[in-house]
Amino acid sequence: GFMLMSVVFFLIVKTIIHYVILERILGWPADGTLPDKPTVTWDAAACFTGCVHSINLVFAIGTLFWCSDCFHRPSCAIRDHPQWWQDMNAAVMQFCTGYMVYDTLCNVLAVRWQGGLDFAFTADDYMFFGHHLATIFYMTGTRALHAGHMSALVLMFAGELTNPFLNTYLVSGYVKDLDCCAFRDSTVAAIEIPLAVLFLSLRVFIGPFLCLYISYDLLFTKQGLSLIPLTHSIPWNLMMWGVVFGAVPWIFHLWEVLQKYLPNNDGEMAVVPEL
Repeated sequence: GFMLMSVVFFLIVKTIIHYVILERILGWPADGTLPDKPTVTWDAAACFTGCVHSINLVFAIGTLFWCSDCFHRPSCAIRDHPQWWQDMNAAVMQFCTGYMVYDTLCNVLAVRWQGGLDFAFTADDYMFFGHHLATIFYMTGTRALHAGHMSALVLMFAGELTNPFLNTYLVSGYVKDLDCCAFRDSTVAAIEIPLAVLFLSLRVFIGPFLCLYISYDLLFTKQGLSLIPLTHSIPWNLMMWGVVFGAVPWIFHLWEVLQKYLPNNDGEMAVVPEL
């Protein structure tokens, strides 16, 4: 029920952002009017909708962490929490699942549809499908086992922290050189610097150590082995580490982005944005 409500919620949010805020209020181009960027407003609205999803999840998961006594045990059982906490955890999982269903329908299938059952999928689309299916499988597994939910929440929280910056950064690339909506250099810098610092900190340092701890707790502790069958914990670990290594291209890209704002060999800034 709540999952389907979330799908409808995100469809409404995207429609409002696209057709009311971007097109009607801010004057962005209608889809198909720019030959070189026919879906710029559609793509930007999708990114801003992703920001809505991420911001809600960060605050909701942060609340769950704050009110949990077993935050340090990724494999802990859901019964160790009060009923309101269990209900909120279920709502968070369904909210995230609803977003991924919406995202697949609205931002991949609808965009790639060629008529009938023909879809012009790209290689990135298959990675997109894989990520969404893996995440849904992980979340659904924790709910079925009534355990391991904390490991999923930790991974979701770490991933969603960077998404508002990442999605806004993608929008800045979509609208580059457009008179209607191109970001100022100072605005781009205000997005790129925190994105690069946060993403690199999480994906290079904090994230891998969190994943190592989750792997240890699920696979090598008495509680982990008793609550999470290997038929679940092994696939979870494969998916988790797949996401970690899948971020490597973004790590190199954002390191190059960050270098624009670091002092060069002469002690001067490589780029001095107009802040």
